[in-house]
Amino acid sequence: MGSIVTEISRKDKLIYSAYSFLHRRKEWIITLCSGFLLGRIVNELSIADVTFNSFLGNVFSVSVRSTNCFSWIAVILILSVPTVIIFLSKLHESRRYDLVFAELIKRHKSPAIAQYTMIGWGDAQSMQECPELHRGWKLGSIRLEYDTTRFVLSSRYTSAYKQYYDENKEEERFCDDGTKYMVVINPTSFTDTPSLKIQIQETVYSQVRFYQANVATLASERQNLIKNAMEGTIEFPHSLCMHLVVVTKDDSVLLTKRSNKVAYHPGTWSYSVEEQLAPDDLKGDIRKAVSRWGERFLFEELGLRTEYYDEENFRILSVFIETDSLNR
Repeated sequence: MGSIVTEISRKDKLIYSAYSFLHRRKEWIITLCSGFLLGRIVNELSIADVTFNSFLGNVFSVSVRSTNCFSWIAVILILSVPTVIIFLSKLHESRRYDLVFAELIKRHKSPAIAQYTMIGWGDAQSMQECPELHRGWKLGSIRLEYDTTRFVLSSRYTSAYKQYYDENKEEERFCDDGTKYMVVINPTSFTDTPSLKIQIQETVYSQVRFYQANVATLASERQNLIKNAMEGTIEFPHSLCMHLVVVTKDDSVLLTKRSNKVAYHPGTWSYSVEEQLAPDDLKGDIRKAVSRWGERFLFEELGLRTEYYDEENFRILSVFIETDSLNR
């Protein structure tokens, strides 16, 4: 990777501000200008014995009516706003703000993952970011490819896993050894093909916990598995989980306190809520699995039904790995 800037310049801020302003208000601007022009046209055509030349002069000639400059402004905006948005979008993408952001926060990454240049924080390392990070993937653009076979532990761990299972069956509740879903290949996505395909496979809770308790604790083994995952192949069982940051209409971020009963970080405050992929999410049309997952997530965790949010506002920004526990 070549050298990159380490701060967002005034030029970058201006580009993004202009793009954001026009993108959000594009429809409003075009509708307002179109309505203004339509009103002028209808008004002039209602004049008796109007000719084509007099009609054009009355609508567009500044010498006939100085306020006709607004007609020209309306036409220019209708024609230029979509073009300017496309130009600013391309310019914004070329600046690679994901790399700028990754550079700015790299000091907050664990030394164990400092070698990876993508965005990371603490022990969480991004594996695949949305090419248009400022937009994110819509739920409908994410496809799950489901391999119904179950993950098989490496033979060198068979006896250790059986011993771990027997010793922790009651404490870890392995009697309810539920199905979990793991990602088998580091997904890829490109700007010209912005959809994201995630290949998943079944595993079980006891296998996930075995790796977290016995393999993730071995630094050399953990680093090797992380390296292979970043390069493409994921060789350890984990539980695919959606982390959600909720932003309200008034631009507030939801802050939640974790239950004292959960296994990870009990009683701590969090800016995100999490929900694992479940078997019910995969029933029916697989193309809608991620949408079902998100809908169930908001209802079970926050009690929100579909009438309280717009699925179009859902955005997935990245697929990341929690490197300390080998989880997703």
